[in-house]
Amino acid sequence: MLEVPSACSFCNEGSHAKIFGACGFACTFRELLENLDWRSGLALEAHRANQTLQNLQKNLHRWANSPAVLHVSVDMLRGHSGFNRTVGCILDFIGYPVLAPRKRFRALDLEEQAKILPLPRRHATHGEFADAGTMKAHLLHESPWSARFAIVSRLAASILRRQSRE
Repeated sequence: MLEVPSACSFCNEGSHAKIFGACGFACTFRELLENLDWRSGLALEAHRANQTLQNLQKNLHRWANSPAVLHVSVDMLRGHSGFNRTVGCILDFIGYPVLAPRKRFRALDLEEQAKILPLPRRHATHGEFADAGTMKAHLLHESPWSARFAIVSRLAASILRRQSRE
């Protein structure tokens, strides 16, 4: 979608107009990003992701206390033991038989796969743009979305703490 003029996955009308209005809806998202400094690019991406972030926040609130929803964070999948424990928890949650062989899920474990086929430890664009920590700090503390991120972070942490006790 980065290469299609005026394409904006999951944008609402307002965000779409803010993003592409200045170029008369004739440019691509990539072209816009390539002509911006990192702060402006981050703000543009935040406009693009606005509807997704709103949906995430609404769903998190709606499902926060539902016993029919298992919340899983990406951090829970990191590392071999974290991956195996988390996948085991997901399988238990969906009722996958405990005695059934779970070896087939090892194929999903990137740590395990790296022993067979070494994978690069970083993303292909690593180091080409502003430091990710700086961007994260900006989003969490200086951007118009800081309050929303703080609300979602607190709620997610609360949900994960509650689930770990159940």
